[in-house]
Amino acid sequence: CLAAQSLSDLLAAHAPFAMRRRGATGDEYFAAHDPMAVRRNVSVPVLVLNAEDDFVCPASLARPDVIVREQPGALLLITKSGSHVAFNEGPLGRKSFHTRVSLDFLDAARELA
Repeated sequence: CLAAQSLSDLLAAHAPFAMRRRGATGDEYFAAHDPMAVRRNVSVPVLVLNAEDDFVCPASLARPDVIVREQPGALLLITKSGSHVAFNEGPLGRKSFHTRVSLDFLDAARELA
């Protein structure tokens, strides 16, 4: 892992440990942990929050065309920044952007129900 020069190098080195199988690849890891593969089992309103600078789950994988067409009640919000973990906001960074946006979404879903 220490010799990795990119995210794909890191995943390739880490995959055997994460998948608990010698020889596992980064592509296998991504396939096994792809949230798009299990989204069809969700039947309640859902907020999909992604950031353009997310290096683990790139926004290009969010597939807004598929979500809008195939996932009723879903809202996809892609922000310019935020990385992989939803970021803090406010003067001292004590407020959570993810929490605020999620609660706004739930309030709106409740109003529409």
